[in-house]
Amino acid sequence: MTRSVVILGFPGVQPLDLVGPHDVFAGAALLTEGGYTVSVVAPDGGPITTPTGLGFVAQPTPDPDTIDTLVLPGGAGVDAVREDPATMAWIRAAAAAARRVVSVCTGAFLAAAAGLLDGHRATTHWAFADRLAREFPAVTVDPEPIFVRSAPTVWTAAGVTAGIDLALALVEEDYGTEVAQTVARWLVLYLRRPGGQTQFAAPVWMPRARREPIREVQESIEAEPGAPHSIPDLARRAAMSPRHFTRVFTDEVGEAPAPTSNASAPRPPGANCRRPTTPSSPSPPAAASAPRRPCAATSFAASGCRPTSTAERSPRGEEMTQIAIVLYPGFTALDFIGPYEVLRNLPDTEVRFVWHEPGPIAADSGVLLVGATHSFDETPSPDVVLVPGGMSTFEHAQDQKVLDWVRRAHETATWTTSVCSGSLILAAAGVLTGKRATSHWMVVPMLRTFGVTPVSDERIVREGQVVTAAGVSAGIDLGLWLAGQLGGDARAKAIQLVIEYDPHPPFDSGHVSKASAATRATATALLSKETITGHQLTHSARLLWSAAIQTARDKRKRGRVASAR
Repeated sequence: MTRSVVILGFPGVQPLDLVGPHDVFAGAALLTEGGYTVSVVAPDGGPITTPTGLGFVAQPTPDPDTIDTLVLPGGAGVDAVREDPATMAWIRAAAAAARRVVSVCTGAFLAAAAGLLDGHRATTHWAFADRLAREFPAVTVDPEPIFVRSAPTVWTAAGVTAGIDLALALVEEDYGTEVAQTVARWLVLYLRRPGGQTQFAAPVWMPRARREPIREVQESIEAEPGAPHSIPDLARRAAMSPRHFTRVFTDEVGEAPAPTSNASAPRPPGANCRRPTTPSSPSPPAAASAPRRPCAATSFAASGCRPTSTAERSPRGEEMTQIAIVLYPGFTALDFIGPYEVLRNLPDTEVRFVWHEPGPIAADSGVLLVGATHSFDETPSPDVVLVPGGMSTFEHAQDQKVLDWVRRAHETATWTTSVCSGSLILAAAGVLTGKRATSHWMVVPMLRTFGVTPVSDERIVREGQVVTAAGVSAGIDLGLWLAGQLGGDARAKAIQLVIEYDPHPPFDSGHVSKASAATRATATALLSKETITGHQLTHSARLLWSAAIQTARDKRKRGRVASAR
């Protein structure tokens, strides 16, 4: 049985609200051999604009009787949709016929306006929970859960990334844990985060330690944030002396540990939320450090969650910081939409989507269309280059115009980056030669062919100005890292909170070393189904063969030079 998943698009939609569930259901469709059809629709069809220039191409709204799952994303355009009688009438008709309705973030306002949440418990983005409760008193608003089943046929999710959590839960409900887990693995995500955890989670203030004893200490602090955590006690947990613990903690985390206050001290509002991951427990950033202004605005369009104006000047007093994201036919949507949702919240920043020419480009699902905003020629010297991955990477890693542009842009860029298999394009351009790099777990071994040292156990690998991220969801981590470099840690932490990115699952299978043999086999089969086609096999073989030949020639050339000396 094929289930029709319909995602409502509208001007001002939050891109990740839309793309997150889209990629989950699209991935499940591949795994279940057509278990879902996924479409993005709008009342009139055609292009859907977002406030930052990112565009989607939508189909016309279908007959409500054909919809299995209706997804209502949020965004700055929600208020305008609520004022459109025709669209609201279609939502009510579709909700009456659909098996289930899903709202993401401020999409809960659409569900509430359609009368779907009256007398029920619902959640939304934490910053808009009070407004939802105020405007719809018949709805019991709970800002704590990541998602909640609000009614027998209606689900509501918290802010932005929570839509991915909910979509995975629905796939699990439809097709079982193994399918949902495999989809999560393909997206390099955890299957679920703890459902009872407050969604208003403090950002991860300090990086996760690589050494397991220090990570365990960080996690123990998070598990009992109100408890006293003395350095001797923490050192005992890590099986180290206090002096050695302090030295190792500082080296791993970047800040020396300091004891926390006593648990008996008065706790401020919201103290039941997870605390930072270091013993020093710094306070959250002040409101002045948050993006623009607090998100509890009376209008979504006026919210600080919206991107900054392109009319602003950069801190250096020159043009805006320019970020060029390469889009190519067959890209994986979450590879670029994750970092985009992070980076668009930086001030004084212009994000461009570049390809040979501006225009619509289809993702690897074949359904989602995204508009390239600029050509390579229009974007010769961006400050940041970001290359996402996708099923067609092998093909585009042989496109000389793409490779030439990457080489030229890299020469002047502050950061040259990739997500997932996008590292193959950087490698083919010679940017990664002699460097360490990571990629999606299925692609990592291929990097060696290009003279690259593959890294399989790090989510982000930096080599000078070149930064590579692991598969799919690791792009969000890369985006936050870049945000810290470009806008400072305080801004990056605030953006992390805006998108509510705080993955802490009850079980861990997000890396190939941790997954069961059955999960690895299923995930490999899913990936092979997409990549090992005749067309892609030809391109992959040609790319790797050419790289191997070039590597051999380079070795011989170095040998001749050495002999001449």
